[in-house]
Amino acid sequence: MKVWKPHIFSDFDGTITISDVCIDIIRKFGKLEPYLSELASGKLPLKDFWVKTFQTFPENLTLDQIISFVAENAEVDKFFPNFVSFCQQNSIPFVILSDGFDFYIKTILEKLNLSSITFYANSINKTGRFFTPIYNFASESCFCYNVGSCKRNIALSLLSEDEVLIYVGDGYSDFCMVEYADIVFAKGILSSYCNKYRIPHYNYKTFYDILIILKKLIERKELKPRRQAQLKRKKAFEIE
Repeated sequence: MKVWKPHIFSDFDGTITISDVCIDIIRKFGKLEPYLSELASGKLPLKDFWVKTFQTFPENLTLDQIISFVAENAEVDKFFPNFVSFCQQNSIPFVILSDGFDFYIKTILEKLNLSSITFYANSINKTGRFFTPIYNFASESCFCYNVGSCKRNIALSLLSEDEVLIYVGDGYSDFCMVEYADIVFAKGILSSYCNKYRIPHYNYKTFYDILIILKKLIERKELKPRRQAQLKRKKAFEIE
C-alpha cells in the first residue's frame, strides 16, 4: 500500500486570524459599503473590491500607520502556533496562500515568531493619492471569483506526486482551491460552498480541531488522494 504524505495549504484572513484583517483595516480607515454587499452578492469581483475600498482611504494615510494598527489589533487562532509546531516536528510542509496582503501577514507572523512560514499573497503600493493592490500571483486560467492570487496554481506547483493536498479555509478566495484539494477543512462561507457542491470536507472552529483530525488520519493511514481532485489537477496541468 502506498503511503501518502500530507502537504498543508492554508488561507490566512479569517482562518489563521480570528477576523479578516484587511476588512478590519478598511473598516478602520475607509468605507466597506456598498462594496462589501456587492462582493457578497457576486456583483463585484474580489480584485475590484480591493481597488474600490482602498480608494476610500484618506490621502495622508501611510503604510506604517496601517501596520501599527495591525500589530496592535490583529488576533490569531490561539491554537495556530501549536499546529505549526506539530507540522514542523513531523516534517509536514505548511504554506499560507492568501488573497490578502503581504505586509500584514509578515507583521503578524513576526509577532508570533513564525516568520519562517512560507506565504504567498498580494502586495500594496501607494502611487499618488491612493493605495493600489498588486496581484503577484494572478492567472488568466483561474476563474474563481476573479481573485488576485491564484491559489490553485501556487499549490499545484508545490505539490509532489507522493503528497495529498490538504487545504484549510473559510471564504470566497478558497472556492477554487477546494475543487483541487484531497482533504478540506472548511468553515463559514467555504463550508456552505462545499455543502452546495458536495465537496467532502471537515468542519472546524479552530486549528485544535484540525490537529485532532489530522493526527487521526495520519495514525490510521487514511491520507489518500480524492479522485475528483486528482482529475481536476490533471486538467489544470493540461490547460497551463
